[in-house]
Amino acid sequence: MKKILLVDTDSKIPNIALMKLAAMYKNTGYKVKLLRLKMHYYPPNKAKIILAHDYSLTCVSTVFTPNKGLVKVIGSPVVMGGTGESLSVTLPKLVEKQKPDYSIYPECDYSIGFISRGCPNKCSFCFVPEKEGKLR
Repeated sequence: MKKILLVDTDSKIPNIALMKLAAMYKNTGYKVKLLRLKMHYYPPNKAKIILAHDYSLTCVSTVFTPNKGLVKVIGSPVVMGGTGESLSVTLPKLVEKQKPDYSIYPECDYSIGFISRGCPNKCSFCFVPEKEGKLR
């Protein structure tokens, strides 16, 4: 059986992108494992090395920019994503349409979703207007 490793570098709440990836891969017959690193959103964090020899693919999501490049994966192909990694990397439309798989975050007893996207403000510390555009 093919296996996928999803790595949540630093999310404070369940990572909806990883939940959608989990749903897509499970729907196509893969076994999915989530690894939560729980890195802080402020420096200093040390690099983390992940041995992923048993996995067909490793997907790493980094939310906070100070953690960019701190996750090193050995033994499987890797896809890096998340706002902390790059503003230009987005989920494919097929993945974006997936219903999130909440089972990878068993402690989550609430729903997560978007009632809007984008933002009209241009706060100096925030990436939302640049990544998602105007409020819609």
